[in-house]
Amino acid sequence: GLSGVERPDPILFFGITLDFTNWLTWAYVVLFIALLCLLVLNRLEKTRLSSIFKSIGASRDLVSSVGVNILKYEIIGFVIACFFAGIAGGGLALISLRLPFYVQAFIATSAIPASLTLVEPHLQRPGGTHDRMKQVTAVLVKIIRHEKDLRFNLLFSSIIGAATLLMAWFAQPLFEKMLLPLALFGVAWTALNLITGGSSVLAHRIEQRLGELQTLRLIAVSIPLLIVLSGIVPAYAIIPVLVVFYFLRGIATPVLKDYINQRTGTEVRATVMSLRDLTIRVFFSLFAPMAGWLTDHYSLGTGLAVMGGFLMIFSLLTLVLFMKYRSKNQNLLTEKYESLQNEK
Repeated sequence: GLSGVERPDPILFFGITLDFTNWLTWAYVVLFIALLCLLVLNRLEKTRLSSIFKSIGASRDLVSSVGVNILKYEIIGFVIACFFAGIAGGGLALISLRLPFYVQAFIATSAIPASLTLVEPHLQRPGGTHDRMKQVTAVLVKIIRHEKDLRFNLLFSSIIGAATLLMAWFAQPLFEKMLLPLALFGVAWTALNLITGGSSVLAHRIEQRLGELQTLRLIAVSIPLLIVLSGIVPAYAIIPVLVVFYFLRGIATPVLKDYINQRTGTEVRATVMSLRDLTIRVFFSLFAPMAGWLTDHYSLGTGLAVMGGFLMIFSLLTLVLFMKYRSKNQNLLTEKYESLQNEK
């Protein structure tokens, strides 16, 4: 574990003293939690909810045609997965706080080659990876040269995605700053991810109430600002900051993805979304080492405050450019529509 974090005091559990200075005690605790999770998953598999999940996996269109709200059940599945992932992360932290970083670094890195292979199924041709790379390159060139509103939409979404990923990596040092017991790290992660899952259910309702522009402004300012606040507020105020941050994260992710979906055709949508994931990892690979260097050489507060400031500048700049070119495109479409009406 991390040096300086004290182990919990011994506790009495049904007449048995659990001494947390003994690694065997931790082994039994993890075994008990794992068995409890397996029992919950076994019961879950026999419920109606499990049948709906399996049906959606087999045929989304068929399930949708009988009136099932697919988005609702996908979010429920995401929340359940986050719950068990949080518990697993807490178990990894009991072994070493560095181990979750290594695991997540491997997973995040593996997403880069995976994102380069994603194409729309009907566009696949014989020829393997070379043809897929040509398709990805063609879409990228088209976005850079011609579709400026989509370009800055993609950049803005990627910067916000990198910001949320950065905050997820800094959750452990923030827990340490709060003097949170190591055994509760997994519980805290699970609770925060449940907040994200819950707010994602409300994301589009909130977006409809605020409007597109106000929602984008809220995301562009609040996400980086909360990163800054997490580094400068007292230890007792970190939890409220994290709660608000993860709530907004649940709103930002589905809303920003939806904006990209609305501005891309079905023939390139999967490719554009894979480019978004790749761009998030690229930004994160640039921001994370800077944040780590500032934290090591100065302080955790300095690292988060400086990176939050940079992220706010980049997010506001890309948002302004996105709205500028989006407005131009809307004006062009309006002119074309009026021209066609006059011809009629």
